Amino acid sequence: MDDARASDIRSFSSEDFSVLFSGHPLPMWIYDLETLAFLDVNDAAVARYGYSRDEFLAMRLTDIRPEEDVARLLSHARLEHPAVQYAGQSRHTLRDGRLVHVEIASGRLEFCGRRAALVVVQDVTERKRAKAALRQSETRKAAVLDSVLDCIITMDANGMVIEFNTAAERTFGYTKAEVIGRALADLIIPPRLRDAHTAGLARYLATGEGPVIGKLIEITALRSDGSEIPVELAITAIRSDNATIFTGVLRDITARKHADETRARLAAIVDSSDDAIFSTALDDTILTWNAGAERLYGYTVSEVIGRSCALLVPAAKGAELTAILEKAARGEAGEPFETQHTRKDGSTIEISVTISPMTDTTGRVTGASTAARDITSRKKAEAELKRLNDEIQLQRLRVFKATIRTVQDIVNNLLGSLQLVHLAAEGQLPAEMVTLVDRMIQEAAVKLKALGDLETVKEREMAMGLGIDYPGSAS
Repeated sequence: MDDARASDIRSFSSEDFSVLFSGHPLPMWIYDLETLAFLDVNDAAVARYGYSRDEFLAMRLTDIRPEEDVARLLSHARLEHPAVQYAGQSRHTLRDGRLVHVEIASGRLEFCGRRAALVVVQDVTERKRAKAALRQSETRKAAVLDSVLDCIITMDANGMVIEFNTAAERTFGYTKAEVIGRALADLIIPPRLRDAHTAGLARYLATGEGPVIGKLIEITALRSDGSEIPVELAITAIRSDNATIFTGVLRDITARKHADETRARLAAIVDSSDDAIFSTALDDTILTWNAGAERLYGYTVSEVIGRSCALLVPAAKGAELTAILEKAARGEAGEPFETQHTRKDGSTIEISVTISPMTDTTGRVTGASTAARDITSRKKAEAELKRLNDEIQLQRLRVFKATIRTVQDIVNNLLGSLQLVHLAAEGQLPAEMVTLVDRMIQEAAVKLKALGDLETVKEREMAMGLGIDYPGSAS
């Protein structure tokens, strides 16, 4: 600074201010309010902006501002301020072309007989970058919190809600604005559990120990309408020198509970069924095996799980099993059919079996379910019933044939008698009577032939189950 300029500074201020201006750690300068030319700069300005003092003093204020900001600078320069020329944020360009964000404050003064302003500059580029990064981080955090399907609720050491994501809004029926700053215990914890919640919070704050911190537990939660739902909960405590906050991740498991109950009921039904029920993977490996299957086939669960269901099928029936399992793998529903299976002791049993496809939640076939029922007794009963029926029909046939033979004898005797009458009456009776006797002889011969035809039903046909058609019967 030359002697004239230093003398002028002393004239409008004091020696102390001159020292403060020159040695101030923040960039400072004085500029002409009319021409916007730099009149003086301190060492901090030279160091920060990269221009030499002589370069600064040859420049105007507009030379360190981005082109798009110059118009706003000029409009501010035209304003008359009684004390403060301008205070706020701006952008400056360094000598190397970098753009920095600054906060400036300027005050009016007389300098070398000119209307001037003293400017103090603070570079806030890093602070703005940090704030922008923080805003971006907060935006990402909010997006993550609002996109997850689980409820995320955060409370402070006083038990007050400080975070409540979109999933929590959907699950509990509150909006975020309704719960922030309110006690969590009054919102989602059933009244009967609130004392335990308060005591647990106090114990953790005092000792750093909590039985549920860091564990996955199932509890009951309260919705805004007063209804209760089962939830899965994991709590994380974040301790710092300033405060402790607690973040809970909750998931409504109502649907899962209902599904579990349904599966349990179905499992109980399957396990208590008298029928053999088991499931297989697509490679025929046995996956499940109920008590009915143990009773029917003689194998225990440990003996069959992981083995091929081919061990239940006689070799002659292997192709039949393969065809049905292939059909199930294609997702086609199976129809009940009767076949034979082999027990553990090697004996063969007659069964009625249904094999159906099993699918997952997407509809993809994952295996086959088999339900088998022992019909050996029924088959034996049916065979015995058929044998008895055939025996009855055979006896009826024998009686019928004996009757036919008796009638044949009678008709045959009658026919013989009529023939004798015809011979004896020939030439003795009128022609009409002879014609009548001839007709009677002919009719008796027809009847005798018909009786002979009935005798063609053979006992062998009965043994083959072809049945008997009786004269005058409907079948």
